[in-house]
Amino acid sequence: MTDQDLTRSQHYVARTYQKGWSPRRWQVDGYPTDCVVWIHDLVKKQERETGPNALLTSNWFYESNKAAPDNEHEKWFGDFESAYAKTMRFIDSILTTVEKNIPAPDLGQGLASALAEIAKRSPELMIVLKEFAALSYARTPAMMLLKHGELKADATVGPELANALTEPYTFIQHFRESTLLQRFNSLNIQFWISPEKGFLTCDRPCYDFGDVASGHWPLSGYDIGRRDDVAAFMPLTPRVAMLMAPTTAVFLGKKMNFAPFSTKVITNESLDVANTMTINMAGRWVIGSERLLDIYERREMPLRKK
Repeated sequence: MTDQDLTRSQHYVARTYQKGWSPRRWQVDGYPTDCVVWIHDLVKKQERETGPNALLTSNWFYESNKAAPDNEHEKWFGDFESAYAKTMRFIDSILTTVEKNIPAPDLGQGLASALAEIAKRSPELMIVLKEFAALSYARTPAMMLLKHGELKADATVGPELANALTEPYTFIQHFRESTLLQRFNSLNIQFWISPEKGFLTCDRPCYDFGDVASGHWPLSGYDIGRRDDVAAFMPLTPRVAMLMAPTTAVFLGKKMNFAPFSTKVITNESLDVANTMTINMAGRWVIGSERLLDIYERREMPLRKK
């Protein structure tokens, strides 16, 4: 196999995921010139409009030997990405029809009803979404940097392992051998619908968070699916995001029960809270469907450095 047969530019946030913030989302094949999103750089405090081909990618990023690449992890990612693209094309086609035919005051409930019907009739699609969420959670440089910081601070972990896990190939190999996919599959989905303003996403498209009342900060890749006070969050489009939580979860010190699938139409105030969390969870880059100049002042956490 020659380099011409291999994927050189390896995206750590899948292109098909980024399409969710482009004008026609998944209702267009490939990545034409009008398939663009707004990318905001938290370091340089600059923004530009560009296509997913050029975003959040690095040459031979996941290769064990960049001089002799084989696309081992890229091929494995491909199955999840293809399933996600097919699933979102189907879901998005239904939601697009709802958007065109339901009056604005009823749009939120209309989208919620459509998503509930999809989950009822096609529960296998919810598995596709959760598995893609697990992949998106684990594969980013921001996640690798976060985990490296945790390992360096852990006296029981030797520097050799901590340094080895800074290598993307090794990091993904550990992910593939772990129970993370199964633990994401054990979580329940609650779709959040924003009928007016849009969700943002970032270079950590799926991230976990803990109950602020517990004072516990989740251990990356370990606590999700194990602790009842840890959940995961992933925006899917400007209109829809996905909360993944255990059946009995603890938020703000109170127990909450989650059905295998549910929906929630959120207010603009709740959307602002979710977007602020996304901005603060980002490694460097924030993506939206439009240019937003208030993103930089909403970043409260210091940017992580190696």
